[in-house]
Amino acid sequence: GEKEIIDKRKEKFAKLFLGRGWIFILALVILVIITINVRTSNISGLKDVTTGNYTLAPDLDPFLFLRWAKYIAVHGTIMDLDIMRYSPLGYHPEAEALLTSYFIAYLYKILHVFYPTITIEFVAVIYSPIVFALATVFFFLFVRRLFAKYPAIKRDSIALLSTLFFIFMPSLLHRTTGGVPEKEAGGIMFVFLALYLFVCALQSKDKRKAFIIGFLGGLATSLLVITWGGVQFVFLSTGISIIIYFFLRDTSKENFAALLGWVS
Repeated sequence: GEKEIIDKRKEKFAKLFLGRGWIFILALVILVIITINVRTSNISGLKDVTTGNYTLAPDLDPFLFLRWAKYIAVHGTIMDLDIMRYSPLGYHPEAEALLTSYFIAYLYKILHVFYPTITIEFVAVIYSPIVFALATVFFFLFVRRLFAKYPAIKRDSIALLSTLFFIFMPSLLHRTTGGVPEKEAGGIMFVFLALYLFVCALQSKDKRKAFIIGFLGGLATSLLVITWGGVQFVFLSTGISIIIYFFLRDTSKENFAALLGWVS
């Protein structure tokens, strides 16, 4: 009947297009391009007409991270005492949020080799769109891994749809837009990288691979520690997940290897 014909057409369409992995890779690339385009659409308005250089959006922390990045770019490391804070005693820069300034400083050094006219202010402006583009990829991989037992078409479709909602979340837009080099942008990237590696480690069937992937997940978590105080979200989610995981299913040596690698 007519319903059977429609079902056959759907099946042929799925095999022809959705059954090919490159379709989802292309769709992910399009989503990454969209998120970069959305988050850089304001950059033209951040150019200071008096100096010709770029400036940051009206937020306090980004100017601090930029000042630290300028110091790191010149001296190679952060100062021991920031005399511009808590005068006259000064301030010892803490581990949290330092990676943001280091990222900007060394990204500037790399780009400066290829584009000698680039300024560190412009690198600070594009910092958030760059790291959030990476976060978009890690989020897609994380969701895709969560539904690893689903058929490939369903798994990839769920991951793409979730990523589409993710890149347009209003609560994330204002902290990941161009000109706002905030710690949340890098923090979100490391959150989903750490969670992705953590899930990969638990799902691994080889003890050695489980330990290595778990170790890399722990390393990503450590980088999150020196990027954003929101690392507690990872500790909370992984801690609860481990308790539920070990109580509701038969654990294996691979699971323990994954956990050992993560905590080490």
